Amino acid sequence: MFFIGGSISIILTFIHWSSEAYRVKTNFEKQGDNLTEHLQQHIQEYTNITQSLGAFYESSDQVTRKDFKLFTQHFLDENLGF
Repeated sequence: MFFIGGSISIILTFIHWSSEAYRVKTNFEKQGDNLTEHLQQHIQEYTNITQSLGAFYESSDQVTRKDFKLFTQHFLDENLGF
């Protein structure tokens, strides 16, 4: 009887440990995926801003400080990373 009880305890402990390990792994992967998506969004935003600046310079014969400030002010207000 002791052997059966001990075996059941070991099996239940292993099942609990396995499910907990799976839960931790799943949470870790989900957090990693969320961070990756967030980083990709920021990189895309910064790429779009850089391309907009390039188009702004290409469309103008001369860009003054005032023109540049007016054009970039919205980007700077919305994107604190710059």
